[in-house]
Amino acid sequence: MWRLLLSAFGKNGRVNKTPARGKYGFEWMVYAYLDRSFDFLLPKTVSIPKAYAERDDLFLSFLAGYIDAEGSFRVYLNSTHKAMSFRINSEDRSLLKDIRDGLRKMGYHVYWALAAKRGLHRGKRYRRSLWTLGMFRESEVIDLIRRLAVRHDEKIRQV
Repeated sequence: MWRLLLSAFGKNGRVNKTPARGKYGFEWMVYAYLDRSFDFLLPKTVSIPKAYAERDDLFLSFLAGYIDAEGSFRVYLNSTHKAMSFRINSEDRSLLKDIRDGLRKMGYHVYWALAAKRGLHRGKRYRRSLWTLGMFRESEVIDLIRRLAVRHDEKIRQV
């Protein structure tokens, strides 16, 4: 993540990393202070732009960036066999719903559910309800990975 942020934003601001103790042990906090040329990013995207929703290539580019920031791919042992999944958890219900609809339009089987109601849940406080979107069919997860232009080194290594 450090290298990705440094290469992407090093010319436009200050990129820092700080060691910290996390819930599961040691972790790094990586962040960037960007100059005013990035002010256009401040308004929060609440839905996928219509042009992106209509074209698979634009939708997949948007999704790749969103997954780099918020998504996860997982390979694990499920009972007696290997399993694979893709998941995004977010309080941004309308944006996640747009992603769900886009993936379904492309023929993927997408799981969609309320993960936690607004308030305190398992020791974490949510300002809004937390939604989860997932795919659990190995062939579909692999197909999606192949179609995405994921740039984050950690995500690439997961594949």
